[in-house]
Amino acid sequence: MARTASPHGADRIAGLERWLGALPDQAGARELEPEPTPEHGGNHPFASLALRGTRPVDRERLERALAGCPQVLQRAKGFLRLQDSPQRRTLVQYSGSGLELEDCGAWSGAQEPQLVLIAAGERAEDVLAQIAAALPELQASPADGTS
Repeated sequence: MARTASPHGADRIAGLERWLGALPDQAGARELEPEPTPEHGGNHPFASLALRGTRPVDRERLERALAGCPQVLQRAKGFLRLQDSPQRRTLVQYSGSGLELEDCGAWSGAQEPQLVLIAAGERAEDVLAQIAAALPELQASPADGTS
């Protein structure tokens, strides 16, 4: 279930903006070799995908797409325009604790809506492709070859 308020929202938003600004424009699907952790029980492939917003996203479709793969989708984070509030910047955060949607004010400057997805496991790339297909308003970065 989506939440819309956070006591530390300004700090989280500033951190996310710095993080998204540090991503290369070519951020797209790629496999990484993480260190084994007790949480994952071994060395599983990770994949990430950066999606750019071409038009406002349907809130319910976004919620269904991200909630549909809880064991594989590890993280989703970014700012999007939603159909029910297209002039507002919505912070999207998904982790094991669920999905949070937070209104962060009006869009400013030349910011582009973007959502970064991280998945783990043997089906990681398939799950990212499934999520991207479920959200036609978002397009994979052209440099990653999946658009």
